[in-house]
Amino acid sequence: MRRLLFLSLIFVTSHVLEAIVSQKGLLRGQESYKAEKLTYYVGQYAQGGIVCYVDETGQHGLVCSIKTMRFNQSENIYFQTKFFGPLRGFIGTCSPSGKENLLRVETFCQNSGGIYLLSDFPAFYACKNYTTTMDGIEYNDWFLPSVNGSKPFEGDDVYQERNELHYIYSNQDSINATLNTVPDADLLQPTDRFLSSYEINSSHVWVQFFSYFQSFGNKGNAFKVRAMRAF
Repeated sequence: MRRLLFLSLIFVTSHVLEAIVSQKGLLRGQESYKAEKLTYYVGQYAQGGIVCYVDETGQHGLVCSIKTMRFNQSENIYFQTKFFGPLRGFIGTCSPSGKENLLRVETFCQNSGGIYLLSDFPAFYACKNYTTTMDGIEYNDWFLPSVNGSKPFEGDDVYQERNELHYIYSNQDSINATLNTVPDADLLQPTDRFLSSYEINSSHVWVQFFSYFQSFGNKGNAFKVRAMRAF
C-alpha cells in the first residue's frame, strides 16, 4: 500500500511540474511575441528622430531629424553648386525614394573622374553626414527625402505612400508637439521651404512649401533641408 501511495505521489508531482514548466514556457513565449510586435506611431520620438510615417504593421516607417541640416554653418542649403558637362547638372534623381536618389548622386560622383564630389551636392552631403545617438545607438543612415514628382498635387493613396517629404508636412503638428519636448530641436515653421531630392530638370527641383503646397524651386536658390531615415 505504501509503495502504491508513493508511486501515485510521484505521478501527480511530475504532472504538476510539467504544467508549471509548460505555463512558464507559454508566458515566455507571450513575452517574446510582445517584444517582436513593438509598434510605433506618428509623432513618437524614436529611431533617432520623430516618426512621420508608419506602415500597416506599425513596425516600419520613416523618421525625420530633430534638427534642420546645416552646411558651412548655414541652414539654407543648395541642391547643387557645380555644373559641368552636357548634362548641365541633371543627375537623374527622379526616384520617389530619397535613399535611392542619394545612391544615384554617389554613383554619379564616383563616375565623374573626380570632377564632382558629394560636397558639390550640399543638401545630400549634409544629410549623408548627419549622425545622432539615442539610447546608446548611433543612427547614421540619413538621406534627403524625396517626393512623388509625377503627382505632386494629388491626394490619392499612391501619392501618399510614395511622398516622403509630404509626411513631414502633413504631420507637422504632431512632430512639433514632440520637438517641443526635445532639447535643442528645431521646430517646423509655416514659412519653411524644404528641399527634396527629386529633380525636375537640369535647373529645377521639387520643394515642399510648408504653407500648403509643393512646387519647383530653382537649383540656384538655397532652401532648408530636413534629413530622413527608414526603419
